Amino acid sequence: MFRKLILIFLLVSTGILPGKARSKTAPVKIIEIKLAGAAALRSNEFSGLAWFKDKLVLLPQYVFNKRNTAYGKLYVIPRKKILEYLAGKIHIIKPDFLRVETNGFEKFGSRGSGCEAISFKGDTCFVNIEISDWKNTHAVLLKGIVRGGRLAFFKKAIANVPTQSHLPNISDETNLLTDGKIITIHEANGVNVNPKPVVHVFSKALKFLRTIPFPSIEYRITDATELDGGNNFWAINYFFPGEFNLLKPPLRKRFNPKKSVERIIQFHYSGNKITETKMPPVNLAGEVWNKARNWEGLARLEDKGFLIITDTYPRTILAFVPYHFK
Repeated sequence: MFRKLILIFLLVSTGILPGKARSKTAPVKIIEIKLAGAAALRSNEFSGLAWFKDKLVLLPQYVFNKRNTAYGKLYVIPRKKILEYLAGKIHIIKPDFLRVETNGFEKFGSRGSGCEAISFKGDTCFVNIEISDWKNTHAVLLKGIVRGGRLAFFKKAIANVPTQSHLPNISDETNLLTDGKIITIHEANGVNVNPKPVVHVFSKALKFLRTIPFPSIEYRITDATELDGGNNFWAINYFFPGEFNLLKPPLRKRFNPKKSVERIIQFHYSGNKITETKMPPVNLAGEVWNKARNWEGLARLEDKGFLIITDTYPRTILAFVPYHFK
């Protein structure tokens, strides 16, 4: 009951409830969802969120772990448990896990290579994997299927995704399912590192089809929600001050290169391009930890708001961001 009252207070105080306009710059206080068990460990380095039917899937970076070549795992949380937590009916969540057959993909379990994005269409799964030797970085796109409570990837269903920015540890780290296609989005799209950003469009069979324009967006794009009924989606836009020399963002008015940027912004997919909408960004309040939080996973929770997750910095944090979708 107490958490429910806090949630109502946050919705009102941030202007997210209907009938009250939200300030364009008003930061939104997040509500942490406490995790128990192995899912709470920093070593998971979570890098994506997605819905698989009625379960939220938490994607660790090293699904294909070399220490156990038989199988890897994804963490899953039933939607019902998340709603119960936010209603104050439970106080901690211990995720279950979905077994992942390695099928020879354990080579992606080494440092410098890891899972970065995940999405589902029915029982079919798509995963972006970054491959890097710290000098050259690119991505591959895998396709798999969930059967009998296990996820297995097809050995011959693999597509290479070239880099755009040619920056170390930067690749297409977001994917998005559209009208029978899958789109991969590059992480760095700023004017000084990727002057003409595009997204890569593949068929569901992972055949490359074409590229379409993507807007110039400073900092990093680390994950995205599914498309809604209006072909809009939201994405995490994150900046860590220690990457100023890497990402080279312009020194614009109100930009403090010594302060992190943690926000969620909306885009529109028209079929032949992706554009940023005029919706104000959702800025995340950060005074609780007083340090940058590397948000790597994003999913929409019905019409209530967003679910987000960090990698290792400053620790594993799964959180709810209240937001009223207009």
